[in-house]
Amino acid sequence: MSYLAENNSRRDQSWLEAEHKRKFSQWLADKVIGMSPTNVDEDVIQLGYRPRRVLQYQGYDINGYTFYTEQQDDKSTVQNSGVTLIATTTDSSRMSIAKDSYYGVVDEIWELDYNSVVIPLLKCKWVDNKKGVKVDSDGFTCVNLSTNGYSSDPFILAKQATQVFYVADPKDKRWHIVLQSKRSIVGVDDVVDEDEYNKFDELPPFSIGVQSTDDVLSDTIYLRSDHQEGHED
Repeated sequence: MSYLAENNSRRDQSWLEAEHKRKFSQWLADKVIGMSPTNVDEDVIQLGYRPRRVLQYQGYDINGYTFYTEQQDDKSTVQNSGVTLIATTTDSSRMSIAKDSYYGVVDEIWELDYNSVVIPLLKCKWVDNKKGVKVDSDGFTCVNLSTNGYSSDPFILAKQATQVFYVADPKDKRWHIVLQSKRSIVGVDDVVDEDEYNKFDELPPFSIGVQSTDDVLSDTIYLRSDHQEGHED
């Protein structure tokens, strides 16, 4: 971004951000190629040369959740496509850190294979926080899934995702109540006995405040499950 700003001083911030997204992967590849391999981390080298293949799935197990794409959900009797993410932003002018919860549904599941590094991503359709999120009179967090926000930034790392359920509000079908999903935690974070572990995440079924980030931002190792619903395209 610094390079772009220095060489395009007359451009505004929106142009710089768009150009940054468009050219960053090539910039990184050129940087890696021009560096001595002994001075660059092996994972960075792999990322610089881009993935050798990209796989897509309809279902994926990670962080103790089984995520489906919305298309797969439509074929199933269960709901596994709901997702939430807590994003942290820093306001340098106020010297403060803000945390916002975002809600959406999984549109596509990608797995980027860089040989030594495999990175699962969720491509999501996000609810517009300004128009599509509210807290009702009973304290329930509600979302309007018909709103479509942040379409230019749909991807998140799958390990950052927390699963949620959306239940239609009986008073207004345009809105859905957000409920926390149950997590299957055996084998995650060295848990061996589910009865000795809190079976639900700390996120409550209704909350006015900012949700806990303990599980959302954890560095849990990902895994892929070969369950029948998940398949490789």
